[in-house]
Amino acid sequence: LQAGGGLGNNMDVNVQFRTAFDVINELELIYKWAFVSTKTLAASIELGLGGGLGADDRNSFFLRPVLKGSLLVSDRAAITARIGALYHTDRLGPETDERTKDRDAGVRLYLGLNVEFRVSDLINVVLMLEGDPIGDSRRLYDESFLDEPDPKLYFSGGVSFRF
Repeated sequence: LQAGGGLGNNMDVNVQFRTAFDVINELELIYKWAFVSTKTLAASIELGLGGGLGADDRNSFFLRPVLKGSLLVSDRAAITARIGALYHTDRLGPETDERTKDRDAGVRLYLGLNVEFRVSDLINVVLMLEGDPIGDSRRLYDESFLDEPDPKLYFSGGVSFRF
């Protein structure tokens, strides 16, 4: 779930909520600055800062810088490629448990592709695919905490409403 709006010329601020149900629920504040904006191309820098809480004393803190480039297809669609990093530090369980007393910290590289298209004057649909092709999995999402290990490839979709 994401909500936000413009701050001025080519700047946006958003708040995003993500959930992995009982594993972790995260809230992220996102700042985006579009430094190139033409009728066919756009480029932006995005910076996310957030954290979360979960069951069994799990918590997370993260910083996420992203560089995005978009090809705009008239005013009907946009195809966006992105590259970013995710610095995270996660508490995997209670500090009193020997297995989870230390925080798990790391940096992941993310590559992604978005396709967004206009359905009507007020509604857009977006499909997103992103993943970490070279890094280790984030232990917070590993099989010891979920039924399946971290797949390192994530798909999501959404609908946005303009008002």
